[in-house]
Amino acid sequence: LKEAAMDFFVANAHEVMASDGYEQVAESPAIMREMMTAMASGNKKRPADSADASDRDYKRMRVAELRQKLDEKGLDVDGSKEMLLSRLDAADREEKKKNAITISGAGIDEANGVYKQSSEVSDGLPVYQLIGTWQERTGSICLFRCRVSTNVRKWFISFVPDGNRPGTTEDVDFYSADPDDDDDDDDDDSDANL
Repeated sequence: LKEAAMDFFVANAHEVMASDGYEQVAESPAIMREMMTAMASGNKKRPADSADASDRDYKRMRVAELRQKLDEKGLDVDGSKEMLLSRLDAADREEKKKNAITISGAGIDEANGVYKQSSEVSDGLPVYQLIGTWQERTGSICLFRCRVSTNVRKWFISFVPDGNRPGTTEDVDFYSADPDDDDDDDDDDSDANL
């Protein structure tokens, strides 16, 4: 409701300021501050369906947009703007954790780090990538599962040069491991232990 009132004020500032009730509004420093902020920003709205990186700038979004984002994520849409912001930030932190794998203690230092889930798939599972270089070649170090030439599934941590897919002869394989027996025998694509 407050946002709708601010929208109305910005769109009709001269008429509102000329109205009889404006004197009462002018007596409240907090309301005046909000109205001046709305006027100064020109009430520029960002589209709720923006897909770029600034889409994560939740503080600039209106309450209706925040509620839409929460609804898209299947989260509770009730509460103050601060509560909605907190809920979205927490959901984003959880999402980042789910879409990343941390490897540490590898004998090859370049293999240590946070691997982020890419859009690429290998053997029905996501490929996780750590962008970097290997012996002055650019590419990414990937964690992935694939079927080798004997049609056996294996997990790999490999350097994959730019322009190549994981699981080719162009890879530099750092580590490989057989999946659990359960994972190798069926096609349920569940996670395997390295």
